[in-house]
Amino acid sequence: DLYQAMSSAPSFVAFIRARAQTFGIKVSFAQPSDVTVPAFAGLVNLRWAQPVLPSTAPSTAPSASSVP
Repeated sequence: DLYQAMSSAPSFVAFIRARAQTFGIKVSFAQPSDVTVPAFAGLVNLRWAQPVLPSTAPSTAPSASSVP
């Protein structure tokens, strides 16, 4: 369903068309019936990280209604 979702998004279609025209490439999609991905056997080194804070987290700052 990924191809259908992406190809129905006007911004994605415009992005692909712009890149194809700019760089003179052709883009095609294939959906294989079976995909095998081998297990990763390497190391992952964390170089930089930042916590993701939920945008719906309650504020800890006092609200205007709680200030006398």
